[in-house]
Amino acid sequence: MAVILNSNLSILILIVACLELGSAQYPFLWNDIDYDHYYHQDPRDRRADQRSYLSMLEQRSLQNYLFENNFKSYDDVPDRIIGGENAAVDEAPFLAQLFRRFFYQNRFLCGGSLITPRTVLTAAHCVSLFYNYRVRYGSNSRLWSPFPDNEVKSMRPHPKFNLRTVSNDVALFILKNPIPPSANVQTIELETDSFDETTNATLYGFGLTKGTNKEPSNRLKKTTLKVLDNDECAEFISKLHIEKHPGMFCAAAPERSACNGDSGGPLINTENRKQIGIVSFGTRYCPPGSVNVYTNVTYYLDWIHKNKED
Repeated sequence: MAVILNSNLSILILIVACLELGSAQYPFLWNDIDYDHYYHQDPRDRRADQRSYLSMLEQRSLQNYLFENNFKSYDDVPDRIIGGENAAVDEAPFLAQLFRRFFYQNRFLCGGSLITPRTVLTAAHCVSLFYNYRVRYGSNSRLWSPFPDNEVKSMRPHPKFNLRTVSNDVALFILKNPIPPSANVQTIELETDSFDETTNATLYGFGLTKGTNKEPSNRLKKTTLKVLDNDECAEFISKLHIEKHPGMFCAAAPERSACNGDSGGPLINTENRKQIGIVSFGTRYCPPGSVNVYTNVTYYLDWIHKNKED
C-alpha cells in the first residue's frame, strides 16, 4: 500500500500516482506512458514544484515498466500491429507520426492522420502540455522522412475527454506550417455516413508482426479488421469496468490486433478509403485476436470541423 502526502498536488495527479503504483486498474491505452495525459485537464497543475515531482514520477514509472516487462531499454518497448504486413508509403499518404522530446531525444508516441494541411487528427490521451511535439509525415519509416519534421503550434484535446472512462478520446494537433501535398503526402477524408458490423476496415501503424518479439519494426504496418456489432462491443467494454460511450466502437479479427504505439492512428473503411476510427484502447499485452476500441470519427465530425485549421 502506498501513501502519498503532498497538499499541493491536485486530485488528478494523486489518481495518476496511484495508477502508476498499482493501486488502481483502468483500460490499457496504447501509447508509451499512459498516466501523464491527465495533466492537460488542469492548468493549475503546471507549477514548477509539481513539474519536478512529475518528472521524477515519469522516470520511476518508466523504470518499473521496463523491469516488469523484461525490456532492457526504452527502445525495446513494443509499438506494434499484431498480425500486420508491410505497407507502402503511398498506401497511407495521410499517416502522421507524433514524436515528443524525451530525455533530449525524439521519442515516437502515437500515430495520427492528416485531415487538412495544418491539422492532424489523433487520440486525446496522446496529448500532454509538458512536452514539445514534432510531426513526421510522408514516410513509411519510423527512422527518417524525406520531409522535415513539422512543429506543433497547439494541441486541442476534446474538452470532455475523460481518461478514467476513455470517453471523447479525440484531439487535434495544429501544425506551425502547412504541409504541401505531394504523391506521398495527402489528407484523408472523414466518414460522414454510418457504418455497421458488415464494415471491413484497415488499420495502419508501426511495430511488430509477432507479439513475442521485443524489437519494434521500423516499417509501416497494416492489417484488416472487422467492425463488431454494438452489443458485442458494449459487453467487451463492460469487462473493463466502464460503460460504452456512443462515441466508441470496436473492431477485431483472428490473429490480429492493435497494440502499444498504435494509439491515435487511423482506422480506414477498406471499401471507400474514408477514416472511420481512431485507435483508443484495449486489453493489456494485446493478445492476437483481441478486441480493439476506437473513437468513432463520424460521431465527432461537428467538433472536428469547428476546431481544425485549414
